[in-house]
Amino acid sequence: MAGLEGRTALVTGASSGIGSSTARALAQAGARLALGARRVEKVEALAAELTGDHLAGELDVTDADSAAAFVQQAASVLGRIDILVNNAGLALGRVTIEDGNDEDDRTMLETNVL
Repeated sequence: MAGLEGRTALVTGASSGIGSSTARALAQAGARLALGARRVEKVEALAAELTGDHLAGELDVTDADSAAAFVQQAASVLGRIDILVNNAGLALGRVTIEDGNDEDDRTMLETNVL
């Protein structure tokens, strides 16, 4: 990734894994970041570790109010959002289909797809 100076990226699920790695690459390319996740302490630690102007905060993509508040805060603090990395996701009930439950399936679909 090259030449993202002056751009702002919002990364969901930035507390670990692909989201954290993507945030690091975007920051290295010069982007300002809005890092959101349910595990606030992890995105705050990531933002503090990266060089540049970054925002970190709580974001639950299954909660419309949480998502709206995070986007509003990011736009207010960082000016605009140019790039969205919608990475938030989870895996629940790692069991066979016959042993699974509908609530885990619903939560995973709402988080990972919707």
